Formats: sequence, C-alpha cells, structure tokens
Amino acid sequence: MQLDYPALSQYAGQLQRVLRPSCKQCIDYFEAVSAVRSLGKAVKQILKDDKDEVLYPALRRSYMAAVWVLQRSRLFAWQATQLNSNVLSTLFRLYLHHTNRAKGRAVSFHHISKCGGTTMCQLAASNRCSNPSMDQERNCVLDSRLDGPLWMVAHDVTQQGATPNATVGKLDVTAQPIPWVNMTAAQRELARNFSVEPSLPMWLMYSCPYAPVGRPNTCFSRTQQVQETRSTFLANERTLSQSSGATQVCHQFSNAIILRQPVPHVVSLLAEVKFRYVRQLAIWHNITSWQPPAWDISWWEKFGPALVGNYATRTLVGRESFCRSAANMSSADLAQAVNALMGFDMVMTLDRAKDIDLLVSTMLGWPARKFSSQPASRRMKSVATTYTACGFSGMMPLTDTVQDHVFQPEGLLQKSSGAWIS
Repeated sequence: MQLDYPALSQYAGQLQRVLRPSCKQCIDYFEAVSAVRSLGKAVKQILKDDKDEVLYPALRRSYMAAVWVLQRSRLFAWQATQLNSNVLSTLFRLYLHHTNRAKGRAVSFHHISKCGGTTMCQLAASNRCSNPSMDQERNCVLDSRLDGPLWMVAHDVTQQGATPNATVGKLDVTAQPIPWVNMTAAQRELARNFSVEPSLPMWLMYSCPYAPVGRPNTCFSRTQQVQETRSTFLANERTLSQSSGATQVCHQFSNAIILRQPVPHVVSLLAEVKFRYVRQLAIWHNITSWQPPAWDISWWEKFGPALVGNYATRTLVGRESFCRSAANMSSADLAQAVNALMGFDMVMTLDRAKDIDLLVSTMLGWPARKFSSQPASRRMKSVATTYTACGFSGMMPLTDTVQDHVFQPEGLLQKSSGAWIS
C-alpha cells in the first residue's frame, strides 16, 4: 500500500513548507493555494486509476490537511480564491469513491481493549450486520485463538502473587479448574452466569521473552473467515494481519479503529484485567485472596508488559512487541503504528463519541448510529427494516465512474477538525 504518485511527492514538499510556520499570519496564501490545486489534480487522476495498492484514506486526509492549511492562511477568503466549487467537488469525489469501494466489503474493526469495542460490536448488531460472535464476551471476534486479547504472560495461577516464569516458552497455566461436583452452590451459580466467558488461558500470552506461538491471521485468512461465516462485520482484539512478518491493514475490508487517551486507557485496562482475573480465579480455582500490588509498575511490567506501556501501539506493531518493556518500545515502533493508521478508513477517538456517531453514519452507511448514547451492557433490539443491512457492506458496488459534481453540504468546510471525512 503506497502513495508513490509524482504529484503527491511534489505536494508533500509544498505542504511541508506551508506547515513550517506556527502562526496563522505566517502561512503563505499562494503556497497554500498551489498545494490545494496540485493535490486536487492528483486526486482526480488517482481516483480514475482506482488501484488497490493506493492508501485512499491517506490521500483523503492529505487533501483535507491542505484545505485546512489554506483556510488558515493570511488574507484567505473563499470568494477570492475561486476554489470553493473545485474543493467541494474534489471532496465529493473522494467521498463517492469511498462509499463505492465500501459497498459489498465487510467492516473490519481493530478493537483495542477498553476502547469502545463492545459498544461498536453491539452497534453493528443494531445495524443488522452479520457475525456469529455478536455477544458481549466474544465481541464480534471470529477466532478468539488468533484474534482474542493478550494481556498477561503465562504463569502458575496457584502461586499467590507469583511473578510469571520468563524461562519457559510454553503456556504454564498448571492449575486445573475445580470439578463441577466439587463446586459450592455459589461457585456453580457464578460458573453458570459466566459460562460463555473465555477460560483464563485465553487472556494469557506465552512466557516472555517468547512471543505467542500459532499461525497469525493474514488478510487472506481473514477474508476466508468472512466468506465462510458470511459475516459483514468482524473485530480483531489482538494485532493487525501479518504478511511476510510485517503487520498490514487489509484493503479487502472497510477498516475502522477507535483510539483513547493514554492515561484513562491504562487505568481502565488494568481495572478490567484485575476484575476478570479475580473473578476467574474465584470461580475455577477457589482462589479468593489474590491482590496485585496496585502501584508497583515493575511488578506489572513482568505480569503484563503490554498493559502498562503503549498497549495500542503494540496492537498495531505486531504480537512480538507484547513482550517488550515500555522502555524498549522504540521511535521506530511508534512510526510503524502511525503508518498503520494511515490505512484505516475511519480513525476515531473514544472521547469524541458524537464524532463517532457522524462517522458510522457517513462512512459506513449505518442508520442506527448512536454510539454516544449506546450503553455497552445492552443491545438495541431492532432497527427499521427499510434500511439495507449493515449499511454499505450490504450493498453492491456501483460500476459507473464518478462524474463531476458540485456539492455544498452546509458548514462542511467550516468544521476545522475535518472529522466527517477522517
């Protein structure tokens, strides 16, 4: 996936010069106009070529960035630029191109644990998307063995507060669950209530420094899963697909991701891990006194290095990064994660839930779009049957080429965040 068109390389240089100043009055108006015109011509040709290897989300964001810069140049006025209709037409071309490519493609949601994934899965169900795993424990993950979350390194759960053994490369969960006949009435009731929850080993990775073993999912294998299950929405709560050892965003799908501010994300993630771990120990192993050291970061880094440092980044970089300490996550890892984000059709943030409402409506075609008011604990029961199931994913793509349009949605270019097209 690349952006190797000469016009885009020229545009990148122009935009770099324009962005160099830090004040609005320093942005050169003529350079900004030149950047918008240059990229506009490139966009038209790229959309006409319609090659799969092009990162269309990156192209769209680049054009929005150029428009954003132009709006903030000194002496800017739409009436003086004669660009108003051209810019809106280009934006509409980009949007029509996105919707046409999205038709008939399943939605692939990269679920970063504790970043709204349960709500997103249930919202997909509300919009009549199909997936055999649409319950609150499986969260639309088709294969939990390969795509379920990895939170802690393997260890013997019978050792109170034990640090995981880093010298072995096998799953070392040696304690056996309590047999049903030996359970108390209270334990049996808990077991019944949580019988669909994955067993403890599903939350564990193989002992560090060994990476988790097993065949990682590829774009091809995920496409096969979708076809075999007839799914129109799938989630992945581990890492991106892999190809030749590198992670990648699969252009066969419409790809979405939700990010979260780092500090509340860590707090929420640690609380969830403790809650699930304690509950499972009590149900299956009759261990009720496990108390992790709340503020001992060094202990947590041994117990779950990914939990306390750059968890979201690790899911974008690849599963080998889950065993590194936070100090060993490099700037190259961060750059790789940023590059991965360029391939997502939708990059959302949990603290801007109303923007998510707008995006799932415009970018996925979902009529039931209330992410901001959707409780994670229950599913919307029905949706109007006049809508196509799962938005654009349930439609057939058009074969007509995109014609010239002049499109003027009210207030479109006044939204400085550009959230509608992110």
